[in-house]
Amino acid sequence: MDAVPPPRRTSSDRRLVLFLGGVVLVPLTLVFGPFRGHFFRSDAPAIAALAEPPDDGAVLAALADWMPAALRRELGDRFEQALAARDWVAVAVALERVEPMQATAAVRHLHGLLLLRLDRPAPALAGFHDAATLAADSELVAAARHARAQALLLLGHAASARVELSALAAGGGRHAEPAQRQLARLQALE
Repeated sequence: MDAVPPPRRTSSDRRLVLFLGGVVLVPLTLVFGPFRGHFFRSDAPAIAALAEPPDDGAVLAALADWMPAALRRELGDRFEQALAARDWVAVAVALERVEPMQATAAVRHLHGLLLLRLDRPAPALAGFHDAATLAADSELVAAARHARAQALLLLGHAASARVELSALAAGGGRHAEPAQRQLARLQALE
């Protein structure tokens, strides 16, 4: 019986190794090398410390101000029990299940506030954006922009937060003074 010679490494194997090395190593070198500061900001914890996320009282006040009474009745006793127990996860889940036609700008803002209260700023941004663009009420727009700025600060996105805070500080209303304070503190970090 003839012995089968071992397979030879071909140039295609070498090309595959070089290709995979380039696809993996080049991006890793860029991310952890010269662009490290862009992907892993060293001042992100300091920026996040500037945020003023809503406390239980702020969430309850927003629910009282913006929650449509008809929707609150429709959500029923389980919603009210979760609200009384301050079970923010159950309240957020209830708002997620609201029919799309009933998910007004106020409901989207409230859902975003609950997510922010649950320390989930990234998914909260969508609700704040929707509320700020869809709302006809200028107070709701300001509240959504203020909450959006807090979420952006928590995520370490100083430039985007500065845009929101500058718009709030330039306008009147109850969010102007807190926005000015946060802008001054953000400026001090730079």
